[in-house]
Amino acid sequence: PPRHKRQEFEGAIEAYQKVVALVQESSPNAAHLDPAQVSLVYYLVGSALSSLPPGRCQDAPCTEHAANKLRQALKHNPGNLEAAHALSALDADPSVTSASHGYIRSLFDEYAATFDTALVGGLQYRAPALLHSALETLMEEKRVTSFASVLDAGCGTGLVGPLLRNISTHLAGLDISPEMVKQAEARAVYDSLEVGEIVEGLGKYTKNLDLVVAADVFVYFGALEAVFEATSLALRKGAWFAFTLERLHQTQDATPEGISSGDKKGESKPDQPLIVVASEKQVPGGAEGEGAAPAREYTVSDSDVERGWKLQLTGRFAHTREYVEKLSREHNFKVMQHAEIVPRSDNGKDIQGHLFVLQATR
Repeated sequence: PPRHKRQEFEGAIEAYQKVVALVQESSPNAAHLDPAQVSLVYYLVGSALSSLPPGRCQDAPCTEHAANKLRQALKHNPGNLEAAHALSALDADPSVTSASHGYIRSLFDEYAATFDTALVGGLQYRAPALLHSALETLMEEKRVTSFASVLDAGCGTGLVGPLLRNISTHLAGLDISPEMVKQAEARAVYDSLEVGEIVEGLGKYTKNLDLVVAADVFVYFGALEAVFEATSLALRKGAWFAFTLERLHQTQDATPEGISSGDKKGESKPDQPLIVVASEKQVPGGAEGEGAAPAREYTVSDSDVERGWKLQLTGRFAHTREYVEKLSREHNFKVMQHAEIVPRSDNGKDIQGHLFVLQATR
C-alpha cells in the first residue's frame, strides 16, 4: 500500500520479514511462486524500512536496508512501479523529474476506495479547505463573485469539487486515475470529468479557463516548467491559478520530513532496540543489492535549493518559494497570494507546505 497508509512500521517489518523467510525457503522450488506477489512483499518491507529513522536498524542505515529490499522487488518484477519510484527516492536519482504516469495511476487506482477516509481522517488533509479559504478571501477583496470556467486539475475523488461548485458556472475535473474519477463522479458536483494527464489535459484548453485549482497535486512533479507553460496557455488574461506544494527548505541538519532531528544521524533512544534486518540468501536474479551503490543519506544541498525542488524519501517532491516565483515571472503570472501552510500530516508530524494563488497577466 502507499506510504501514507502504513501505521505500525516496526510490526509490519517483522511480519514482512517472516514472509520473506518463507520465500527464501521456497526458492529451490520457486516456480510455483508468483513473481509479482514476491516482489510486492519485498516492496512492502523496503517501504516500511524507509519510513524509519536511519539509525533504527542494525549493521547499516535503514535507508540502505530499504534500498536493498526494493532492488530485490525489482529483480522479481521489473514492472513494479511503486518499488522503482521508492528506490529512485532513496538513491536520490537526479534523472527523476516527476513521478511516472504509470506509477501515479497505479497508486491511486489502488487507493481510490479508501482515499477520503485515510487522507482526511488519518492524515488531517487540509489542502482543499485552505485553498477554498484563500480563494474566498481574494474573491471578496477583488469583488469577484464567480468563475465561468473552472478546472479542478488532479481532482482525485473530488474533495475540492463541493468547495468550488458554488463559485463555478462550469466545473470540470481531470485526473490520471480512472478509479479516482469514478469516485469523483459519485459526488455529482462536476459538469464534466475526464481521465487524463494534467499537462496533456490542459493542452485541450486555449485561453478559455478562468480558474485552475490543483490541491496536493504537484507533489508528484519535480520540474514544474511544463505545468506552468500549459496552464499559462489554458488561462484567459486575468484568470487565476491556485495550488499547494510541499515546502523544500535547507535546515541546519537537512532532516527530511517525518524524521526528528535527533534521529538523523541514527541515534537510537535507550528504549528502542535496534531492528535486525535479515540478509538475503541467493535468490533468482542475483544477490541482494549486487552491483548497486548504497542508498545515499538524505540531505538538502545547496544545489537542491538552487534548482528549487527535490524528491523526498516519502516519494513526494518538495519545492522552494523562490522556484515557484521564478516560474511565475517566466510564464506571465503575478503572485496574488503566498502562504506557508500545513496541507497534511504524516506519521504524526505536520508537513510544511506552500499555498499560491497566481493571476495570468497576458
